[in-house]
Amino acid sequence: MNGFEIAGGTVAGRDHLRVGRNSQDAYYWEESEDVLVAVVCDGCGSSPHSEVGAKLGAKLVVRQTLLAYLQDPKAFVSADETGIAPGFERLKRTLLISLSSTIKDMAGSFSENVRDYFLFTILGVIVDQTHGVHLFGCGDGVYYWNGFPVHLSAPNNTPAYLSYGLIKTEMGEPELKRLCAYPGWKLQQLLLGTDGVSDLERSHDLAIAGKEEKIGPMSQFWEKDGFFKNPFSIGHRLALINRSVRSVDWEKKALIEAHGPLRDDTTLIVIRGRKA
Repeated sequence: MNGFEIAGGTVAGRDHLRVGRNSQDAYYWEESEDVLVAVVCDGCGSSPHSEVGAKLGAKLVVRQTLLAYLQDPKAFVSADETGIAPGFERLKRTLLISLSSTIKDMAGSFSENVRDYFLFTILGVIVDQTHGVHLFGCGDGVYYWNGFPVHLSAPNNTPAYLSYGLIKTEMGEPELKRLCAYPGWKLQQLLLGTDGVSDLERSHDLAIAGKEEKIGPMSQFWEKDGFFKNPFSIGHRLALINRSVRSVDWEKKALIEAHGPLRDDTTLIVIRGRKA
């Protein structure tokens, strides 16, 4: 889209690295001439391979959302008598059918494969310069609208996962909700983040391990032009913030270790209005 710039990045959490686990976050975006769809996904921490579902799911959600929106944007923009935008309900069914087809082709138990591979949260946005900005999600996460933070929490840290719609659980049928909508002209900056962003927010005044430089505020990610010029910049910044450093205190004859503050996987996408 000509009117907006977008950038993203991710880093594995320290707790995951400590036990030799992969990052379970993912992000993806895709755009047409007039519409941009972006998503961040966070795999279930207690599942052994949920990074698989998060990475596949991010691409699946983006592609299916873009196709469905381009076909019938009014279904996502206009709410019915219950206040629900019917496009998101149809999108949920389409996604569940696609996920079910993939899981059925896998060896082993269908329900075990769902639980082991395909439990992931969704936080996404549709940006349409004509019909507005539509944030949607299933589960937890964090977003900043024009600098204002909104935290989507889950009771007892047990978020709803879309794939619960494929098996019987105590959680009930998950919803893919339209969280809010804004006119497109009001979008100055938008940040989408997995729940690991909360650690990043709390750590803004801490020094980066082994450096005097502070981690800094969340606004750095939409204010600094370099993040939008180099596609790897946000990932590199997150890796620097979360690095571990060892040094020797020769006077005390001790090994000093300093660690980054991001215990959980941390992933974010930033969208801002393109500068003239």
